[in-house]
Amino acid sequence: MDEKAQEKLEKEDFPLKMAKVTSKLEGKHTLTEIGNLYDRRSNRRSTINIDDDKLYSSFSFLTQMTANHPDNKIKRALMKKMDTVLNKIKKDDEN
Repeated sequence: MDEKAQEKLEKEDFPLKMAKVTSKLEGKHTLTEIGNLYDRRSNRRSTINIDDDKLYSSFSFLTQMTANHPDNKIKRALMKKMDTVLNKIKKDDEN
């Protein structure tokens, strides 16, 4: 595959999509499915106070962890997504 085609696939988050398909084929749950397993009938979620600072701190930590991902393509795609989220949190915090 030529370099231009590889760049296009990376730009479209293809490595992340393939990792998701691989996980599903291995029988693993997605993050959304795990979240849906949480028992919403207990009102524990409403007592959790999440503000922009906590959210930013959590995503910063995840970004640091992602920097050690063994697959460089997945690492770059995840870092790009997390940077986007961090920038949105910053932007909302400034407004």
